[in-house]
Amino acid sequence: MVFILKGSATLHFEDQILELHPGDFIGFKPNSTQLHFIENKTVEEVRLLVICSNPTNDQVVLSKENLIF
Repeated sequence: MVFILKGSATLHFEDQILELHPGDFIGFKPNSTQLHFIENKTVEEVRLLVICSNPTNDQVVLSKENLIF
């Protein structure tokens, strides 16, 4: 489950594209094989709260360019 806390983000889910805004949330079925990712297409900061319990063979790919430390 992903909650949008700040900013606007673009959700890519299979062949759909949805705009998400503060207060929006999206959930994904456990063990889903459907491709999905969230992108920040703006110059503003986006803050997400992600709550998940992934299976042991699940993979998450992050782009270093988009991470802030």
